[in-house]
Amino acid sequence: MSQQATVAQQPKVGLLYLITNICSNIAGSGALIAPIIMAKSGSISIISLLVVTGTSLCFAYCFAQLSIQSSADTAVKSQFFKYVYPSLGVVPAKFVSMLYFTSNVLISILLSIFIKEEIACLLRDNQIQHANILSILSLMLMITVTTLRMRVNAAQWLQISVKWSAFIKSALLLFIVFLGLLRFNPLYLVENFNLTGLSNLKAFQNGVGVISFSFLGIETGGYLITIAKNPREDLPKATVIGTALAAVFYVLILLALLGSLPAQILRSAIGSVPAILLSQFIHNVYAKSFIRILVIASCYGSLNSNIFCGNEGAKDLRNDLSNTTTGTQSSPHAPLWMNIGTMLLTLIALLLGFPHGIFMEISMLCCMITFALMFFAYLRLVWTDNLQVFFRHWNNIGIALVSFTATLYYIAIICGNIVKYFV
Repeated sequence: MSQQATVAQQPKVGLLYLITNICSNIAGSGALIAPIIMAKSGSISIISLLVVTGTSLCFAYCFAQLSIQSSADTAVKSQFFKYVYPSLGVVPAKFVSMLYFTSNVLISILLSIFIKEEIACLLRDNQIQHANILSILSLMLMITVTTLRMRVNAAQWLQISVKWSAFIKSALLLFIVFLGLLRFNPLYLVENFNLTGLSNLKAFQNGVGVISFSFLGIETGGYLITIAKNPREDLPKATVIGTALAAVFYVLILLALLGSLPAQILRSAIGSVPAILLSQFIHNVYAKSFIRILVIASCYGSLNSNIFCGNEGAKDLRNDLSNTTTGTQSSPHAPLWMNIGTMLLTLIALLLGFPHGIFMEISMLCCMITFALMFFAYLRLVWTDNLQVFFRHWNNIGIALVSFTATLYYIAIICGNIVKYFV
C-alpha cells in the first residue's frame, strides 16, 4: 500500500488537537523535570524563561511558515528535508534528517531514565525489594508494547495517548501549581534570585541552556501536517498558540517552586516537580504513591509521542538518505532494526545507570544545530536584495534573523555545558 493511501486512511484532526499535541510535546515531561533544574539557578531563571519564550515564538513562526511552503510538495521526504533542501541542497538536508533522528533517540533514552527513576522511587516507597531491576523490566515492557502499537496503528494510538496523558499532566500540574501558589511568599522570590554563587550573567546563561531544552517540540507540527484537516490555516495557529501555552505553564510552575520553597530545599531538590512540592506539603505514603503513578503515566504519554516522532524520523531518514529527491513508494513503518536498536540503547543506558543530564545536553545540541540549519534555509528563502520587497517583508526577515542568531547562541551555551561533563 502506498504512503499516500495510508495517510488518506488516517483520521483527520482539528485545531484543538493540534494545539494540545504541540503544547503537550513542548511542556510534556519537560514540565515535570526541567523546572526543578531551572529553579536551582534562582528567580533569575524566570527572566531566562521570558527571553527563551520570545525566541521560541520566533522559532514557532518560522516552522509554521516552512510547513506551509513545504506542504505542497508531495514527495516522500520528511518535512525537515523539505525545509532545508530547496535552499541549501541535498547534503545539508540529509544531515538535518540524521541529526533530528539522533535527537529523538536521545530524548527517548532521557525520558526512559526519568520514568525508570520514578518507578524505582514508587517501589521503594512501598518497600518492594529489587526496585531498580523491577523498574527496568516494567519500563522495557511498556516501551515494547508502545513500539509494537506504533507499528500497527500509529495515528490512532498517538491520539489516544496524547489525549489522556495531556489531561493527566494538565490536571496534575494545575493541582501542584495551585498547591504551591497557596503557600506563595514573595520574599522567597527576592531571597532566591541567584542561587548559583555565580554572576547574574552566568546564572542567566545557565537558565537559558536548560530552558532551551524545555521548548523542544515546537518542530513536531511538521509530522502532524498529514493528519490535520486544514494544515495551511490550522498548523501555524497551533504552533504559535501551543508554544505560548507551554510558556504559561512553565512560568506558573516556576512561581510555585520559587515562591513556596526556601533556598536550601531548592539547592538539594532531586526528582519531578510534583514529588518535590508534595514532599514538603503532604506526608501520606499512599498520596505520594498516587501522585508518582500520575507522574509516570503522564511521562509515559510523552514517551509515546517521542517514540512516534522517532518512528516517523526513522522512516523519513531512510527516505531522505536515498539518492532520489522525488517521491517514491515506501513502507508506512520505520525499519524494524531502528526500533530494536533504539530499545537496545535504552536498555544499556538503564543498566549502566547513565545520568540523564548528558543525554539532555547532547539531544539539545543535535536539535539546535538542526534548527540553525532550518532557520538559515528559511532566511535564504525570504531574503531579497530588492529594498522595496525587503521592507514589505521585513517582519519575516527579522524573525528569521532572530531565530538563526538565537540558535547559534544556544549552541555555544550547550557546548560549554557538555564540556563540563568531561572536564
